[in-house]
Amino acid sequence: MPVLSWAATLADREVAWPTSRPAAPTVAEIPGVDPSSPAEPGPVKTVAHYADGKILKGFIQDFYPSKPFFHLLPATTGFSSTDEVVKVRIEQLKAVFFVRDFAGNPSYNERKSFAEGERPPGRKVRVVFKDGEWMVGSTVAYEPRRPAFFLIPADPQSNNRSVFAVAAAVVSVRFL
Repeated sequence: MPVLSWAATLADREVAWPTSRPAAPTVAEIPGVDPSSPAEPGPVKTVAHYADGKILKGFIQDFYPSKPFFHLLPATTGFSSTDEVVKVRIEQLKAVFFVRDFAGNPSYNERKSFAEGERPPGRKVRVVFKDGEWMVGSTVAYEPRRPAFFLIPADPQSNNRSVFAVAAAVVSVRFL
């Protein structure tokens, strides 16, 4: 069949587009998140902190650590077909926080150290961001030349299940 008639045949076909939004990754599919810890089933709650201070809360659609962007469905919207998904560029971020709850618990005093004898996966680190925020946790994939890395908070009760820290927004990483 000549290429032209093959293309015309394809153009005449009716394309069946999905009528619903593709399923978002589950907690078990996000690197650095312990799938055995209690979590609500369904899309992963995410807070994108931009380097300029802007914060966007929502549900991830296609986060992969090696991609330069992902899509986020804002938490303030419902799940109608008219909702707009936001394209989030990693290079514009401070970090991506995979959270238990969007509100968190403002009265909770998060532990910023490991318990005596605690052996987390990976190496223990203290990370300081350019905005002054600092976190203590563990990482299995920190490499100074990589554009980002995962951090699991030292406090297992932290609202942050995991943090994808963008290297350009980090002042220092110190192994503990």
